[in-house]
Amino acid sequence: MTTVTEAKPSQPGQRRLLPRWAWFYSPLVLVASAILAFNIFQPITVLPRITLSPGFALKNQEQITITSEDRRGQLTLFSFSYSNCEDCKQTPAQIDAIRTALRERYSADIGLDIATISLDPERDTPQNLGTSIAPSQSDNPIGWEWLTSESNRVRHVVGGGFGLFYKATEPDGDGDYDIRFEPRYVLVDRLGIMRAIYHTATPDVDLLERDINFLLNEEQNSKGVAKIGYEAAHLFLCYPR
Repeated sequence: MTTVTEAKPSQPGQRRLLPRWAWFYSPLVLVASAILAFNIFQPITVLPRITLSPGFALKNQEQITITSEDRRGQLTLFSFSYSNCEDCKQTPAQIDAIRTALRERYSADIGLDIATISLDPERDTPQNLGTSIAPSQSDNPIGWEWLTSESNRVRHVVGGGFGLFYKATEPDGDGDYDIRFEPRYVLVDRLGIMRAIYHTATPDVDLLERDINFLLNEEQNSKGVAKIGYEAAHLFLCYPR
């Protein structure tokens, strides 16, 4: 004879235990839901943390050694050119125009500087830069520093660190030569992390302002509990479109 065991009805107030598979998949469902919510609603938008900017020790137009650690605590827009660049793809005049445009949008207290690394250290010695570049540095709250050093050191920083490769042309009869390179600006945050790269000699100032404001907002708001939201935005790649 087969004995049939009747299922006992659950008692009032008795808790039902979730099956094991539910405990396993619940965290995955929560993570998937969070990713979906961040991608749909994007409550926080951040600039990507591309990579650390390179370490360096270079001299400026005042013959002072500036290191990458000296730039910590400052927002820095790195650019690349040389003082004799009159018709190359990223002239000092174009960089100064960007600086002038930023001056109209930001005051000195935000701590934003432009740093231009010379691609022609043979001619752009600190002494020569002090004569040719220094006079254009005044009357603007946005700092502008030119950096130079020995050729090998500059090439290591620019090529190995910023990924910008350049080459000098053959000298002409007068010994003059040009530097061939593709224009580039790199926005670096106060921690020394690259956050945006602009492959142009004349980046859109509205775009620069948008990206700088993203960094300023992140600095100001990612504190306490809100920091978790910003880290989640980085985790879920909530980048500008």
